[in-house]
Amino acid sequence: MTELDHQHVKFTKRPLASLEKKVSLPRMKNKTEHTGNWYQAMVENMQNGVWVSDKNVKVVYANPKLCSLLGYSFDEIVGKSEYAFWSKSSAIKVRQAIAVDRKKGRSSSYEAQLITKLGEKIPVLALGTPLPDGGSVGIITDLRELKKKEEARLELEKRYRTTFENTGAAMVIIEADTKISLVNSEFEKMSGMKSEEIENKKRFIDFFTKEDVDRMLYYHKTRREKKGKAPRNYEAQFIDKNGNIRYIYLTVAMIPGTTKSIASLLDISKRKEAQKALKESEEKYRSMIDQSMVGICMLKDTKVVFANKKLANIFGYSLPKDLMGKDISKFLSKESFDLARDYTIRRQRGEKLPELGEYIGKKKNKKQIHIQTFSKVIELKEKTYSQVFVTDVTEKKIMEIKLAERIKEVDVLYRVYSHTKMIHPLAQVLSSIAKDIIHAFQF
Repeated sequence: MTELDHQHVKFTKRPLASLEKKVSLPRMKNKTEHTGNWYQAMVENMQNGVWVSDKNVKVVYANPKLCSLLGYSFDEIVGKSEYAFWSKSSAIKVRQAIAVDRKKGRSSSYEAQLITKLGEKIPVLALGTPLPDGGSVGIITDLRELKKKEEARLELEKRYRTTFENTGAAMVIIEADTKISLVNSEFEKMSGMKSEEIENKKRFIDFFTKEDVDRMLYYHKTRREKKGKAPRNYEAQFIDKNGNIRYIYLTVAMIPGTTKSIASLLDISKRKEAQKALKESEEKYRSMIDQSMVGICMLKDTKVVFANKKLANIFGYSLPKDLMGKDISKFLSKESFDLARDYTIRRQRGEKLPELGEYIGKKKNKKQIHIQTFSKVIELKEKTYSQVFVTDVTEKKIMEIKLAERIKEVDVLYRVYSHTKMIHPLAQVLSSIAKDIIHAFQF
C-alpha cells in the first residue's frame, strides 16, 4: 500500500471516493467500482463516527457522523492532528495505544472523551485498527445516551439499595438454588452473622427449623414454576447463629425478569408470646366461667351473643351454643321480657338503672322458673353489651312460700295457745317451724 500524504490528497464533496483514488484500502483491494461505491455509502451513512489518520496521526478522512459529533466541517477536521480532538487525559490514552498496540499491528478499544467545537466533552468508545502504512482507522461510538442510562440505572440501584438497607426489616435476595446472594444489615443482626459469612455461602433454608424446610422449598419451587401459586406471606421459625429460635413473618416475591426472589423477614416473637399469654389467659377465664355455678351471658340489644354452660343448664339446654343468637324473649315470660327488654335497652343507652332484677323464666320444656339477675354494661371493641349473671332461685322462692305459710300457721297456733294454753303441743309445733326457718335461711 502506498504511503498516505494528506497534503497531496484532494478532497471533494464525496471525500471517501477521492481517498480511494489515492489509497488502496485493504477492504477495497481487487473490488469493482460498484462494490467500492457500496463501501463508501456504508461508511458515510454509519451511525458511528469514522476517521482515518496517517502515520503522523494527521486526520485524512472523517465521515459525516464524526463531523456532526464534533461540530466541525470536514475541511476543519482533515489535516489536523487527531490529538487536537481528544481531552488531555484521553490524548495520553490514545498516544499509549498508538505507541504500543498500533506499532505491533494490534487493534484496541477504550473509553475516552472527545472535545467538540463548542468545548463540550463527549464520552465515546474508540476502536482503533492499524493500517499497513502506519496509519489507523478509528471507529467512534457516542456513549452519551448509554452513560445517561447507566447513570439512571446506578441512581435507581442506589435508591433501591438505600431502601433495602433502611427498610427496618431484615431482607435477603435468594437465588434459584436457594443460595443467599445479598443481605442487609438487619438480617446480619437477626442471624448474628456478617454478610461475608452468608452471601453466596449460606442457603436461605439453613436459617429455619426442620419442620419448616420442606414447606419453604415447596414454596420456593412453586414460586418460580407456577406464578401466583405460592403464598406471598407465611410464618416460620428462624434459627440464629447461637441456636435461638424466633417466630418470623415472611413476605416473599419474585424479582421481575429474573429467577431471584426477595424476602422480607419480620420478627414477631414478642407478638407470638403475647398471643400465647392472651390465649392462656382466655382459657383460664373461660374455664372459670364455664365452671361457674352462676349462669353468665352477654347481650347485644336483646340477643344472646355469649353464654356459659351453667346458663344453658338453667334453661334446660345441653350446650351454650343452643342459646347463642337467640332473643331473650325465648327464655322469659311475656311480662318479664317486656320489663327486661326495657331495662336492657335503656341500660345500653347509658341510663343508670338498678343492677339487680327478678324475672320469670321459661325452660326448654316450657316449665316456668324464678331467676335473679345482676346486670352491667361493658364496652368491647367500641361496641356496647350487657353482661348478665343469672341465678335460678326457684327453690328459694318455693321455700319462701312455704315459710310464709308456716308463719301463718304460727300466727294461728299462737292465737290458739293464747286461748287454750296447750303448752306442750305448741312447743313441738314451734320447734318444727324453727327448723324449717333455719333451713330456709341456709339456702
